[in-house]
Amino acid sequence: MAGAKRPPARGGAPSAMIAEIADRLPPINGRAQRADLPSRPEQAGRKTAPTPWPSLPLPTSQEQAQALMMSLGGLGGFREWLIQREELIELEKSDPLHYGYEPACWADADALMKDNDILVIMGGNRCLGGETQIYDPVLKRSLPVSEIQSDFHVHSWTGRRVVVAEARQPFRKEPQTLLKILLDDGTSFVCSESHWLLDMSGLFVPLGELPADAMLFWPVPARGRRLLKLDPKIFFKKIAKIKTLRRDWVWDFEVPRYHNYLCAGVVHHNSSKTSYASKRMVQWMESKEHARIWAVQTTESNSVAMQQPFVWHYLPLEWKTVKKAGVVTYISYTQKNGFSNNTFVAPNGSQAWFKNYAQKLAVVEGAELDLAWCDESAPVEWIQTLRFRLVTRNGKLLLTFTPAQGYSPTVAEFMNGAVVLKSKPAELAGAAHHYPGLPRGQVPYIMKAGPRWPNAALIFFHSIENPYNDYAALCRMLQGKTTVEILERAYGLATKTQGNVFQKFGPANIIPRSALPKEGTRYCVADGAGVKNWFIKWYLIDSAGRIYIYREWPDFQNYGEWALPGSSAEGKAGPAQRASGGRGIDEYKRIILEAEGWKYDAANRRWMNDEAEEIYERIIDPRFGSLSAPSGDATVNVISLMEEEERGLPALYWTRPFALKIDQRVQLLNQKLDWNMEEPLGPLNQPAFYVVDDCHQSICALQEYKACSNTDGRMTEATKDVIDCDGYLLCADACYVDTKLPICVGGGAY
Repeated sequence: MAGAKRPPARGGAPSAMIAEIADRLPPINGRAQRADLPSRPEQAGRKTAPTPWPSLPLPTSQEQAQALMMSLGGLGGFREWLIQREELIELEKSDPLHYGYEPACWADADALMKDNDILVIMGGNRCLGGETQIYDPVLKRSLPVSEIQSDFHVHSWTGRRVVVAEARQPFRKEPQTLLKILLDDGTSFVCSESHWLLDMSGLFVPLGELPADAMLFWPVPARGRRLLKLDPKIFFKKIAKIKTLRRDWVWDFEVPRYHNYLCAGVVHHNSSKTSYASKRMVQWMESKEHARIWAVQTTESNSVAMQQPFVWHYLPLEWKTVKKAGVVTYISYTQKNGFSNNTFVAPNGSQAWFKNYAQKLAVVEGAELDLAWCDESAPVEWIQTLRFRLVTRNGKLLLTFTPAQGYSPTVAEFMNGAVVLKSKPAELAGAAHHYPGLPRGQVPYIMKAGPRWPNAALIFFHSIENPYNDYAALCRMLQGKTTVEILERAYGLATKTQGNVFQKFGPANIIPRSALPKEGTRYCVADGAGVKNWFIKWYLIDSAGRIYIYREWPDFQNYGEWALPGSSAEGKAGPAQRASGGRGIDEYKRIILEAEGWKYDAANRRWMNDEAEEIYERIIDPRFGSLSAPSGDATVNVISLMEEEERGLPALYWTRPFALKIDQRVQLLNQKLDWNMEEPLGPLNQPAFYVVDDCHQSICALQEYKACSNTDGRMTEATKDVIDCDGYLLCADACYVDTKLPICVGGGAY
C-alpha cells in the first residue's frame, strides 16, 4: 500500500463508468492477499463492486472519474486506484489504530492537546431509516422514528442489564443510502451503512464493517436482571440478509445517559466522540513505555458498556494475541465484564485503569498519571483533584461531554469566561443565527477556557465534519426546534441553564482593557461583610450612559475564586472570600486607596492623591453601612468610621443607595444587559453594561448567578456579593456627570 493515494473527499453513488470498471475487477480474494489483511471468505468466488465507504468516497460523476483517471494515468491507473482503495478499507477494518479514518477536527484536537494541559471535547450524534420502529417501554407502543414528535423512552443496555432510559426527540439528517437488515428471527430494521451495532465481540462496529452473517448481541432476555452467563444460543442474533433499499432521509436521536438503545432486540450506538479519546488513549500507551493512564466513567457498568469496548477495539492486534515469553502483558477482555479487574498492561509496560465517579474520591489520591480521560458528567471535584495527579509526569487531562446534559456545573467551569479562538459556519442553524460575539451564521469551534483553567481549551466536534455522520443543512430538518436544541445536537454546544438570571450576558459584554473609555464618571461600590472579605468594584460610566466594570477586589489573580461550583445550584465559597481575613476598617481604606492610585508619603505620614483616580461617588451596602461598630468611648456606624481622618488615613465618604429587593435589582441589571441578539451589534443595538476581561470574578458571577435562596428566603448564592455591588450601583441611580458644566447648588445660585 506504500504510495497509495487516499481518494478525494467526495461522496455519493458510483458513476456508470465506475460500475463498468468494477464489473471487470477480479474477486477481491483473486489477487495476492496481504499477509496483514484479513481474508473475506464471504466474497470468495464472486465479483465485487467497489465497497461503499464513507471515509473513502467514490467520485459522483463521469467527469470526476475521468479527471481521476487522467491524474492516475488512464484506465489501468484508475483500476489500480480502486484496488488500493479496497486495501485501505481492509486496513481500516483490521487495524483501526494505525489506518482508521480521522476527521479533520481530530488533528485540531491534537494540536490543542499539545499546547494545553486540559482538553474539553463536546460533540454532536448517528442514523436510522424513518420507517424503523422504536419501542417506548413507558407508553408501551412502537412508532416509526420519523413520527416521534417529542422526547420519549427506550430500552438501553448498561453492560449488565437492560433498563429504561430517556431519549431526546428524533431529528432528520441529510439523505444516505438505506439498508434493510433482516435478522434470523424475522425481525428487521432500516439504517445507514455508518450505523453502529453491538456485535458478538462486545464492540460497537459500523454496519459497513460487519460481515454479511455477523452475530449481533441480543440482550433482551436480560431485561430487568443481571447477566451471569452469555449463552450464544440465547443472547445473539444473526444477520440473515442485507438489502439495499434507497437513498433517503435518515433519523437520529440522543440517549443522554447510556448512548445506546435497543431496536429489533439488538443494541444500537448513537455517540462517536468516544472514538477519539479511546484511540488517543491507546496511542499514548503504545508510544510511551510504562505510561500510566486512567479512563473514568459515571459507573462501573457504564465503563464496561460504553468506554472499555472502544478501548478494546483500538488495541493493536499483537497486544490482543501476544504469547511471547518474557513479555509483560496482562490483557483479558470479555463483553460481560470488560477488562479483567478493570485494568490491563501493554507489552511495553504501559498500564490503563478504568475508574468511575461512584468510587470515593480518595482513590485519586497518590496516583501519578500520564493521561486521564474523564467521560460524561465528570464532577468538578474529580477534575480538580485529577489535575494535581498529572503534574509529576507532565500529564494531560481529556474531558468528553454530551451536550444534552446541558450547562452543567462542570461545563460551566470551562465555558464561563471562555474566549472563542475559532468559529465555523453554522449551516444547520441557518445563516440568520447569531451567536453573541461572532459573525452572523457562525458558532464556536475552538475556545480558550475561562480564567479558572488557564491551561485548558475546548473544541466542538461539529457533526458535519464526520463522513460517517454525513450531516448537512439541518436548519431545514430541525424546523420548530429551539436554538438551544440545534446548538446542542448539531454543534455540541451546551448553553446556559434556564436558572441563570442573566441570560443575555455573554461575549458581547466582555471587552479588553484597551477598549475601556478614557473619559467617564467613576464610582466605587462595596458590599461589606464581617466574617468574610468585603467585595469592592469600580465602575466607569461614559457619556452615552454605558456602564463598565474595570476593577474588582479581591481579584482572581491574587486571591483565587470568589465562588466555586458545588453540589447544589448556588455553589460554594471560594478561597477569595476568606483570604488573609480579619481586616479592619483601616486596612480596607488602604486597599481602596492603593487601588485608586493614592501614594503614601512616608516622610509626612500622609496619603497623596495627586495621581489618583477621581471617584465621583462611593456607594456601600445600605444595611452594612448602618451597622454600628465601637470607636473609642462611642459607638458609630461603618460609614462614620470610613469618614474619620485618623492614623494618617484620609476620609472616604460613602452613600447608601435606596434599598430595593433582590428581584428588583436583577431586573434593573437585565435592563442594562438587554439587546437584540438576533441582530448584529451596532450603535443602535448594543448592551449598556460591560466588564473588562480581567475582572474574572464579575464575569463568572454574571454567568453563574441564579438567585438561589433557602427555605426562609435568605439568599444563599455564593456569587451574591459580587452581583450585589452591581445592584447597589443601579439603585443609586448612578449616571454620567460632566464636571465641566455648572451645577445648581442651594439658594438658586450657580
